[in-house]
Amino acid sequence: MVNKKDEEKARKKMEEAKVEEKEEKPKAEETEVEAEEAEAEEEAAEALESLETSEATLVDASDTDELEVTRASVAEWLENNVLSK
Repeated sequence: MVNKKDEEKARKKMEEAKVEEKEEKPKAEETEVEAEEAEAEEEAAEALESLETSEATLVDASDTDELEVTRASVAEWLENNVLSK
C-alpha cells in the first residue's frame, strides 16, 4: 500500500517537473511565434486595405434633417425679405 506522504511527494515532483519544463521553453520558439503573429497581423491589415465594399455609407439622419430645415428657413427668409421687394 502506498503512503499518502509518498503520493504527495510524487505529485510535488511532477508539478516541479512541469514548472521546470515550462521555464526551459526555448526563446527561439517564442520569437518564432511572435514573428508569425506579426506576419498574420500584417496580412490581415493588407487584406482590409484592399477590401472594397458595395454597401452605402450610413449618414446620421439628424444631420440631414437639420440641414434641410436650415435650407428651408433660409429659402423662406429670402422669399419674404429679398425677393418680395
